[in-house]
Amino acid sequence: MIKNNKLLFIDGITRSGKSSICQTIVALKNVEHVDLNYDFEYLFAGLVNKKINLNFAKNFFDSSFSRYTYDKLLGRNINLKKNDFTGIYNYYNPEVYLERIKLNNKFQRYHYKKTTIQKKIKSDDILNTLKSKLIYFPIQTHYLIENFKILKKLNLNFKIIRLNRHPVDNIYSFYKRGWGKIRRYNVNLHYKYATYLKEADGTLIPWFLNINKEKYIKYSEIDRCVFSIVSNLRKIENKNYPDVHFINFDELCKNPYLQFDKLCKFLKTKKQQKLNLFLSRANFPRKIDISERNRKYKFILKKSKNKKLIKMLDHQIKIFEN
Repeated sequence: MIKNNKLLFIDGITRSGKSSICQTIVALKNVEHVDLNYDFEYLFAGLVNKKINLNFAKNFFDSSFSRYTYDKLLGRNINLKKNDFTGIYNYYNPEVYLERIKLNNKFQRYHYKKTTIQKKIKSDDILNTLKSKLIYFPIQTHYLIENFKILKKLNLNFKIIRLNRHPVDNIYSFYKRGWGKIRRYNVNLHYKYATYLKEADGTLIPWFLNINKEKYIKYSEIDRCVFSIVSNLRKIENKNYPDVHFINFDELCKNPYLQFDKLCKFLKTKKQQKLNLFLSRANFPRKIDISERNRKYKFILKKSKNKKLIKMLDHQIKIFEN
């Protein structure tokens, strides 16, 4: 990648509120539209679990993201679905991307139909733009901070926005989505299971958990959710991370304008006029229902069979609330 451009990873535990930032960050200047990059997430998971060679990963990601940033400005691979948050119609100005479709690739060496005819290489406007402007390319990710040392080894040009949600809300949402159930590999649904490691018998274990199959299965469904959240929060406890901006989801709900002021300072950019519109679409500001959170906590206590995990949860609650 060109040094002037930065990947902007919007990171967090599953169900931590990342989509709220994905919906709203597009209203900041110098920020492209949000994407999901499954190749990066799945290969990074393989790298963390020592299934992929580091040198291969570095070369692959360098090539992949260079191509991605170029194609983004050229108008390739855009999402036209209005109901996807990665769709261009959820960008502050969709016309930007519709105009890019009309751009010609001046760096194209061969005729797009007659590939035996070589063209002279002219100055490339896309490359010139990438070299001259500070541009952020936001991508939603999971569990990067927990594996920050490995991420740094890739030598990517990045910044990270990290969303942290109240552990009780996170666990409850995790449970309601069914992420605590034991899953088994199904060849017809294999595309759904790329965030898991497959055991020999087809049992799927989340790649981001340092746990063996026997211990994971022994946990109850709610305790698998508690373990998934608190074990990852423990990994980032009492640590400092360069180029990472942490956002407390409760504070984002209460005062989104203040949080976006801090975010603009972190990114050295400014807000667009439509920020208020995008915040309202994401239901900001919103009230935090403490009584509902207490109900969720009691639900977790009632379902849980592991006092040690609950003690770990209580510790993480104190950290979050302080």
